[in-house]
Amino acid sequence: MVQGILNTPITLPLCEILGTSKEISQTLQDTIKLKNKPPIASINHASTFPGLGIYGKNGLITLRMTYQGVPITAIIDTGSQLNVIREEIAYLLQLPIDRTGKITMNDANGGVGKLEGLVKDVELQCGAYTSLADLYIGQTVPFDLLLGRPWQRGNLVSIDERGDGTFLIFKEPQARRILFDVSVALEPSSL
Repeated sequence: MVQGILNTPITLPLCEILGTSKEISQTLQDTIKLKNKPPIASINHASTFPGLGIYGKNGLITLRMTYQGVPITAIIDTGSQLNVIREEIAYLLQLPIDRTGKITMNDANGGVGKLEGLVKDVELQCGAYTSLADLYIGQTVPFDLLLGRPWQRGNLVSIDERGDGTFLIFKEPQARRILFDVSVALEPSSL
């Protein structure tokens, strides 16, 4: 009789189960948390993104990234204090959005927009190099992915202007030695 009672299925919201046991909650978090893979040197290519009106007259650096094999075009914006992904792309990639992470964003032209959530510790690949980024969700942003200063600083990515072009430099986190650099061919804006 006791075994029959213990085997009786019940329906509970997941939040109630997780709220009653710290161990179950922690085990679930550990299971779904993304793990950072060690970087491996690789060569990839980047190009500029022809100017969108809100970004000014110079071409922007774009970089082809992937998330779990799905390609994403990222704008590298050294003036941004946030990393932002378009909501449509976040849904396409099935990213777990925390809707409590809403904030207001001010753009370079004085406009204000709302970012509707946050995805923490997203693994983005550039070739075989894996970087991590916390991404805010933008509903009406004119790009797929914008990687700003938090991504640059957190992943030790530098921009190097040379006589033969512009390069992104990727460094190893522990030893801070250069793993590889990516050549960026700047194109003039059509504006």
